[in-house]
Formats: sequence, C-alpha cells, structure tokens
Amino acid sequence: AGNHIVTQLNGVKIVDYTDTAPKFTDGVMGLQIHTGGGVKMRWKDIFIQEK
Repeated sequence: AGNHIVTQLNGVKIVDYTDTAPKFTDGVMGLQIHTGGGVKMRWKDIFIQEK
C-alpha cells in the first residue's frame, strides 16, 4: 500500500515505516537535504515498487 515505506542503504534496511493515517496517497515524490554544514548528497539506483 502507499502508506508503507522501506529505505535501504547499501543493502541494509534503515527505515521500515507504516503511516497509520496517510494524508497523501498519490502524487509526486521529492528528495531533500537541508542546507548548512557543507553536506553533499548523491542518489543512485532509486527504485519505487508497488505491492
């Protein structure tokens, strides 16, 4: 369902979250980092899977 989110980093599950009161069930997805601290981020091989 659209309320279950799993995030893996280098094959290790770091987030497994189910939103019990989802407000948004469809739409766009955004990736965000917050400014400051000279942080650089790269995303690669992003998969979105519907079950």
